[in-house]
Amino acid sequence: WRNFSGDWYRHCREKLLRSFDLDEFLIVRKGNEVLGWCQYDGEHFGPFGVAESLRGRKLGSVLFDKTVQRMKAKGLRHIWVAWTGGGAKRFYEQRGMTVNRRHALMKLEQ
Repeated sequence: WRNFSGDWYRHCREKLLRSFDLDEFLIVRKGNEVLGWCQYDGEHFGPFGVAESLRGRKLGSVLFDKTVQRMKAKGLRHIWVAWTGGGAKRFYEQRGMTVNRRHALMKLEQ
């Protein structure tokens, strides 16, 4: 999991503890190293990521396409990504996704 933030590991672990539908996970690994990972929960897509050293080599496209196929096979009609930006936003836009809603990040100084 060294290629991904600790928060992603937590998301994966929590989902596995809630429901054990392995169809909702796609993991690419070499030995014990996770190189790419995608999961969904209902119509909510992600977390999703590829090791930085492998970006631009179509691994993300394969993970995305396979996950979308699985979602469609379950009869899901929409795919929602909670937040994204930069290169990831361009990746989703290239696959036909559009911005539906914007969120404001807020904090309280104490």
